[in-house]
Amino acid sequence: MGSRRSYSNWKHQALNEQEIISLGHYCEDLLQQENFNKVVNLFEQQISHDFLKTKPEEKQKREGIYASYVGLSEFLGLMRATVEAKAALIKASEPELPEDEGALPQEID
Repeated sequence: MGSRRSYSNWKHQALNEQEIISLGHYCEDLLQQENFNKVVNLFEQQISHDFLKTKPEEKQKREGIYASYVGLSEFLGLMRATVEAKAALIKASEPELPEDEGALPQEID
């Protein structure tokens, strides 16, 4: 049911870096919550059920139901994009180690 919009280039224009990181952690935690995912699945099932029980002449009703599905998909996409933006900001703030500095010392026999 539907396409997914890519938020990979979405800019968090109204948020500073700390807010993006904080929201990214929140979104990541929420997306991993079993109960949150159960509610999302229930909502998707309800949308499918409502869509399938429409009559052929109820085009406007189907479009409204589809809009609900698209809204949910975009909301979840925005959450995932916020998690990705958080990860990118954290990675960018970490100092890069030269290849040799990250290696463990080798034992000499």
